[in-house]
Amino acid sequence: MKKVLSIIAAAALLAVSCGQNNKTADTDGVKTFGVSPIDDIAFPAKGGSETINIESNVSWTATSDNDCFSVKPSSGKGNGSVVIKADAYTGATAQSGTVSLIPDEVEGPALTTVYINVSQAATSEGSHED
Repeated sequence: MKKVLSIIAAAALLAVSCGQNNKTADTDGVKTFGVSPIDDIAFPAKGGSETINIESNVSWTATSDNDCFSVKPSSGKGNGSVVIKADAYTGATAQSGTVSLIPDEVEGPALTTVYINVSQAATSEGSHED
């Protein structure tokens, strides 16, 4: 009888520990990187700012390919947000650029760079050189 109880106890312990290992294997080591919203941003000539939320468990970098749009902070780790800002613009033609939100660890389809198109309208007065 003691032998049967020992076998049952060992089997129960093995089942519990296997179940815990499977759960750990499913959740540990999964890297994530998500951005919202990812819509294009159109600023008026007077300027403005937009906040983009990042849900992640990896380091990331934020850049703009046009100096007229600032992105702060330029990097982070884990969840956070970046602010894309455009100062007032007095040019006669609209300006545009792309903000890139880049996971620093590229591993799998969940960790892809997100590109956001940014534009700013021209002022109706414009600045003209004579």
